[in-house]
Amino acid sequence: MKHLLPCLILVCCSWLAQASEPPVQVDAHRDGDKVVISAAFTTQATREQVWQVLVDFDHMAEFMPRLAQSRVMQRDGDKLTVSQHGSVHVGFFDLPFESVREVLLKPVSEIDSRAVGGNAGQLQSVSTLSQQGHDTVVSYRAEWMPGSSLMASFGVDMIKSQLGEQFAAMRQEVIRRAARASP
Repeated sequence: MKHLLPCLILVCCSWLAQASEPPVQVDAHRDGDKVVISAAFTTQATREQVWQVLVDFDHMAEFMPRLAQSRVMQRDGDKLTVSQHGSVHVGFFDLPFESVREVLLKPVSEIDSRAVGGNAGQLQSVSTLSQQGHDTVVSYRAEWMPGSSLMASFGVDMIKSQLGEQFAAMRQEVIRRAARASP
């Protein structure tokens, strides 16, 4: 019973921190054959705490919805090759995806990524971290060329919903880890 109290305190602190966070902002629109995506969220954590979650590719499947596997296949300094497998929920079924990306890290400030394999299509993205007072702002911008006509048929509302869910999960993991690290 005495071990239950610290767990309850951690859960309550995490819930209160998440409740005070502004909503995740996601926008997506078509530009010819590609989809242009932008997203942003703010969290009450340091850039270092946020960075540790965003680049934790080997454990990402533990906290990201619909991601079954994520691993760093190769590491050369700040250049990584990352493989991820999961599914996208479409209507009544899940569509599996596979992604292999080349990721260039600019520690604690920027993550550049581009697809180099898989069935998800061509994707180039940049995530930036900036400090605003005691908060960290994560900004994301991507251009995606779907890998199949089925993927191309996804509506931008569905894309926005899926990405909103993913970024909310990342922020929740940041809050969870930050609460655990607090005295």
